[in-house]
Amino acid sequence: MDNVKSQFISELNSLEKLVDFYNSEFNLLRINAEGCDSLTEFKTDFHEFYSQKKIFNYNSLIISLYGYFEKFIENILVEYIDKINIIFNRYSSLPEPIVKNHLRLSLELIEKTQNSRYSGSLNKEGIIKNLHECINVNENYQLNKEAFSQHSANFRLQVVDEIFSRVGIESISNRIRKVPEFVNYIKDKYEVAEIQELGNDEINTILNDLAERRNEVAHGVPSQILSNDIIIDYIEYFDHLSNALIEVVNKSIYTLDVEQNCVLINDIRNTYRNGEVICLDSNNLRFSNGDVIYGVNSDTICKSKILNIQRVDVDIETTDETENYEVGLLIDKPFKKNYKVYINNATQQ
Repeated sequence: MDNVKSQFISELNSLEKLVDFYNSEFNLLRINAEGCDSLTEFKTDFHEFYSQKKIFNYNSLIISLYGYFEKFIENILVEYIDKINIIFNRYSSLPEPIVKNHLRLSLELIEKTQNSRYSGSLNKEGIIKNLHECINVNENYQLNKEAFSQHSANFRLQVVDEIFSRVGIESISNRIRKVPEFVNYIKDKYEVAEIQELGNDEINTILNDLAERRNEVAHGVPSQILSNDIIIDYIEYFDHLSNALIEVVNKSIYTLDVEQNCVLINDIRNTYRNGEVICLDSNNLRFSNGDVIYGVNSDTICKSKILNIQRVDVDIETTDETENYEVGLLIDKPFKKNYKVYINNATQQ
């Protein structure tokens, strides 16, 4: 998910720079051209053209911002299905919504292989082969991941909810309301004490408005042009929204991985350095530097990597599964003291 997020943030940064450039264009009209005939002529010509140029600038920003977000959602879904393919060894054990929708969406994708948008990247034979192996072979299957990212409607809030529900992430618009960073952003933006004061549509007005404006631009329908300052506000919203969506999707992946593939090491005895060092009993399990662990409580789930292991202040590379003793773990993402710690079963084989 990091690559998907980085790409989208990079695209948003590019749009911000483009807005800055458009602002610089406008500032050309304010230059004092007295005594410079060529500059005066340029200002006159530019001023005559500028009203149309503003419309062009606006259309470019709306189409680009919507297109980047659309691609971001599609990439998240493809990446999510890739992770699901790794987590679940058997097709029959997949989450029910994925199994339910895979056949239907794959058949729809077969029809779309005739479309130039999909030519070269997908072929009917490959989709059918994957379907056959999913249903008849069950193991070593490959989901048609692109099937889950296809859509026909613009990404308004309801459509975003629907497309994520197809992979088993229900009501994602409600889930992002629990992401602390997004909550703080919304509270500051709307000047409310609690996010509960606002409904989902109110929180995501910008998302729905962008979808509508994109549709108007695409069909040549005149609309009120947004100022560059408001466009920057829209970009900021999508920055925060993308972070919240990534966090929700990651937590879904972590939860499924823990349920399917992980074993409980133990409760945490104590934490130090703001949770970057945790102490717990090894519980006759083997884990090593570099292993991935999960911290879980009733409210959340976090993923971290073991950077160093100490037993009685002595560095060790790997714990001994024949013994149960207290160890200290230095980890790259902090855990809370009330977490239970899990590790992948594969480390015990």
